[in-house]
Amino acid sequence: MTAIRLGLDLDGCLFDFNTAFVRLAQTRTDKLIPQPSDTWPTTWDYLVDDGHLDRRDYQQLWKEICRGDHPGFWSLLPRYPCSKSLIEIVGNQCQEVYFITSRCGPTRRQDSTRAVTRLIQDTVEDRDFIARPTVIPVDSHHEKIPIINALRLTHYVDDRDDTLTELASYQGKVNIGLWSMPWNQSGQCVKYPSVTRLTSPEAFEQWLK
Repeated sequence: MTAIRLGLDLDGCLFDFNTAFVRLAQTRTDKLIPQPSDTWPTTWDYLVDDGHLDRRDYQQLWKEICRGDHPGFWSLLPRYPCSKSLIEIVGNQCQEVYFITSRCGPTRRQDSTRAVTRLIQDTVEDRDFIARPTVIPVDSHHEKIPIINALRLTHYVDDRDDTLTELASYQGKVNIGLWSMPWNQSGQCVKYPSVTRLTSPEAFEQWLK
């Protein structure tokens, strides 16, 4: 049986970045913004696309996060309800796992590792698995591609369509999973045979087999 070497994105798969970002936007701008749900947002730059923020305010929020003006932002993101189920499946089926995330800020690696470690501790009893979460933060989603290839991953899961479209176009040997979210329903990556849309932990578990 081939060992499973999994790469897993954080935001949009395990952690609910959108809810935290909307809360921050409301606090900093006093704007009334809908709470993310199972049907919204439907685009990547939804706060601008849907008219809730102008581009200047949107960019200012990102500058603050990247400067580290909001301590704990990355370490305290809420989890999705399915996160523990996904980690449990990973613990049972994968021989290696790498958490690859596009995040910014001076403490992004420490904060991301702290959040992943807590999630694992809440889910998996395997002490070795808990002790060695490998979190790889990058500056841009484009930087994920050479890392995925260099690690010779057998499987990779992400919620961002253009990342997976770029990865699939290389025609490598990695099995690619698009974690289904409202903002990737019209994604182009699923036209590639190597890409599977994953809609539930059960679908994720079956895909790994």
